[in-house]
Amino acid sequence: MRNPVPEKKSAARLIDWCIFCLQCLWYSGSNPRKLRLFFSVKPYTQLGYRRLANIYELAERLEKEGVKGDFVECGVWKGGAAAILAFQAARAKPPRKAWLIDSFAGMPEPTGQDGPMIGKMVNGRTEGRLHPVGINVASLEQVEKLLFGRFGFDRDKAVVVKGWFQEVLPGLSRRIGGIALLRIDADWYESTKVCLSYLYDSVVSAGYVIIDDYNLLPGCKNAVDEFMRERGLRVELTAIDREGVYFRKK
Repeated sequence: MRNPVPEKKSAARLIDWCIFCLQCLWYSGSNPRKLRLFFSVKPYTQLGYRRLANIYELAERLEKEGVKGDFVECGVWKGGAAAILAFQAARAKPPRKAWLIDSFAGMPEPTGQDGPMIGKMVNGRTEGRLHPVGINVASLEQVEKLLFGRFGFDRDKAVVVKGWFQEVLPGLSRRIGGIALLRIDADWYESTKVCLSYLYDSVVSAGYVIIDDYNLLPGCKNAVDEFMRERGLRVELTAIDREGVYFRKK
């Protein structure tokens, strides 16, 4: 999912595109495969170059180091970042699976843990019910058209799962098995906490966890910090940019 912030105006989007293009050409110009992939997925994500590159490069590092396990994304939105995970999963030897999980109905209600600003954004609907609030809505059909139509990924290897995290993860976590790369783009406190609760234990030693909104949304940060305290975990968070972080499981 993209960050729950107001849609940027045309001029701002144009500036973003220009910066993105310059960064791609500067950092990835010597890698035409990476360059083509990033330009192809950009219309389907609001992640900037650094966060897309982080996904691509962590997946590449895991492959070089021989770390086994699948890739998982919680929060797919239009599928841009998911396409990068699926691309890298397909390139692995042997191929990995990319599990791509989203409600495809937008975001559910937040709770008081997400702060007053978020409460105002959703007109006070902060009871945490699994009801869409009209933010970050993208359909399953849109994402499947991108992944299986445009990119031609194998449906058995790029597994798209529709449903609220709270409802699908309890059963799905047993199917997934070992996770080498877990990307959580869930925004709200409850959504982030449930992803960690059901999936963290499946992350293999030396696997990576990406928290997309850690330094942007207070509910997300609170959920991560609380989970770490409850488990007695000490991890070194590495900044991707001003908002996202990642860490490696020991």
